[in-house]
Amino acid sequence: MTEKDFILQWAKKHADSIKTFPDDFVTDGEMINIPLPGQRLNMGEELFGTFGIIDNTGHTIHTAQSLTEAKYYIYANRSNKNSLSIPKDEKVMAACVTAYEKYLDEMIKQIRKEYAKNFPEGISQHETVTQIFYQLALVRF
Repeated sequence: MTEKDFILQWAKKHADSIKTFPDDFVTDGEMINIPLPGQRLNMGEELFGTFGIIDNTGHTIHTAQSLTEAKYYIYANRSNKNSLSIPKDEKVMAACVTAYEKYLDEMIKQIRKEYAKNFPEGISQHETVTQIFYQLALVRF
């Protein structure tokens, strides 16, 4: 098996079992529904503690008041949604983001473990994780 085969097989094997953010991580609290453009969003520049959320053309969609809020937007837009439910309470949002990042970190550990088993002499662990996350439309800040 090549590293490329490993990436494709791992992504295919786990694609249907990936938890959905925020649905699988929000436990409670009142939500606000926000419209989105239905395209990939990226984190823009930080300016005085705020973070721009931009579309592929560089147009600012939203200005997040914290890094946690910016991460929430990016993580939740994995499937290019047309709307997004955001917790009103910043603590609920932070707990949701933290839980999701722990989930992603566990996934990274699993990938690295399986990579090391298949490629004991391999030196491309980081690139492999990056490629698998790309295949699954995942991002970890």
